[in-house]
Amino acid sequence: MPTDLKFTMPLPEHACPLCGGPNDCAAARRGSFSTPCWCREATFSAELLAQVPPALQGRACICAQCAAAAQRAPQALESPLTNDE
Repeated sequence: MPTDLKFTMPLPEHACPLCGGPNDCAAARRGSFSTPCWCREATFSAELLAQVPPALQGRACICAQCAAAAQRAPQALESPLTNDE
């Protein structure tokens, strides 16, 4: 699947791809990108977005708690899947 795919409707992914908790994505819940959502005012760093598993990149929204935690302590959310141990 091309990485530049543009969706016309939000995908119904309601779980955060990082913590598995609810992402509270209003667009996914309503099925419309025109629905106001908390994430439109949020900033997601490239480091945070890189922690999303490849299968969920561009498919599931990060929750507000994970986004806020990343802003407080950028290394705090480092995924065990990305550590080379």
